[in-house]
Amino acid sequence: MRINFLTQGINFGETIISTTAVKKTDGSKAELNFVEYDCDNKKDCAKIKDTQKLWGPEAVNMDLISGPFNHSGKIHTSVPWRHFYGLENKSGDILVIAKTRDSKVNMDDKTSKIIDISNIQANPDEMWDSTHKKYRNLGELLVCQIVKIAKKDDAEAISLKSENEGFWSKSGLFKLSKNSVSARPTRSLAQTNYDDYIDYIENKK
Repeated sequence: MRINFLTQGINFGETIISTTAVKKTDGSKAELNFVEYDCDNKKDCAKIKDTQKLWGPEAVNMDLISGPFNHSGKIHTSVPWRHFYGLENKSGDILVIAKTRDSKVNMDDKTSKIIDISNIQANPDEMWDSTHKKYRNLGELLVCQIVKIAKKDDAEAISLKSENEGFWSKSGLFKLSKNSVSARPTRSLAQTNYDDYIDYIENKK
């Protein structure tokens, strides 16, 4: 099991958006913070880099997520359509993190917003096959919070390139795009299914 060496009690730069309840493997529940990280904030950069070291090479998507945070103190030029969301326990430890981006598409003679989930990475100790796992369904719970952001922002859909078909297909709500036959098929969650996905996750046994 990894020993957490992150400094506790420091006010890192992340913005706490909301709190959410997660089920634990022992049957109890815990409260987590849903947060957004800022790659222009030095404290956030340090936290993301320390987390990447802590999780090690098993966290295969962290290189893709952490890149904008690894600028060695030089101020990074923010891309306004890129966001980094995570779930943290009350000690401030990151349990799962995702990178998303916003894009605009023309639909029915109007410009609509699409949120693309680029990458998701959980603490390897919390992945589905870990013997050290303390929490259940962290990835789905983080996606649920992103769906709530999409609903609030009136985004037309959430889209992604699937790296794990089992993860995305089991709700039955992230639909395969037409003619999507690549190794990373495209899936999307329509605005009309946001509430169904939120209910599916929050009422999951």
